Amino acid sequence: MIYWAINDNFIWELVENLMSQNRHKLLYYQKVLKAMNTVIN
Repeated sequence: MIYWAINDNFIWELVENLMSQNRHKLLYYQKVLKAMNTVIN
């Protein structure tokens, strides 16, 4: 279970890094994050 959490954190950091390099996709990425937070919380 701990390994999954570490990998999950690594994947999020990777995605955030990629999104910072693709500025035109950043708006869509932020919309998805907001939607995910709404569903989870």
